Amino acid sequence: MFKKIKCVLLISTVWAQMGLAATKVDSDKLNKQMMYFYQNPNQQQFKTIQQDMMSAMPANNKHVPAMVIWAYAASQKYGWTMNADFYPALTQQLHNPQSKFSQFIADDNKINPTKLDMWWSSFFATGEEQYVRKVFKQAIALEKVKQSIDNKKTKTKQDLLYFAILASADWSFKANCRQHAKIRTFARQWQRQSGLTAEAKQLLTTCVSGVQK
Repeated sequence: MFKKIKCVLLISTVWAQMGLAATKVDSDKLNKQMMYFYQNPNQQQFKTIQQDMMSAMPANNKHVPAMVIWAYAASQKYGWTMNADFYPALTQQLHNPQSKFSQFIADDNKINPTKLDMWWSSFFATGEEQYVRKVFKQAIALEKVKQSIDNKKTKTKQDLLYFAILASADWSFKANCRQHAKIRTFARQWQRQSGLTAEAKQLLTTCVSGVQK
């Protein structure tokens, strides 16, 4: 059954699929600037990326939350102010801990495609290990969850959706390992930790080898 499931969720590495509007913005260039921003953070580029994103993506696009989180993570790490006109309706919610958006961000137990994208966005903005670790935690649960669902007589849509999300976490982790040396460095460090599960060991080995399986 699971072999027939296609993970159509947006996950991190193929930013060109974000549904950018037909504008004069060079989407490939914008994608690369965002994905590798942490390698050479620059305040002027930070402002320009926000401007280009506003030009390329309308406020009702489903991927805007991840973009807002990218800008917010960068602003928090480097002490820069986000552009005042950068998706203000959503940005304003970041400053209200009681808003649904803020509560969703803070709750790592609420996992969906948007949450995975937010974690990757935060890593691309800051280069911080914590966000990669969050995705890794979901990815190594894939096989256990698959076995659990396989043993069920009746599989629900929620079961399949959860499996698809974990599969996307697994795929995106491997894909980003190939593209980001920093993630491979994290993986080598994690390999030295005690108490790793067989799934964790296997995924880390795949990551540091740079080969997607």
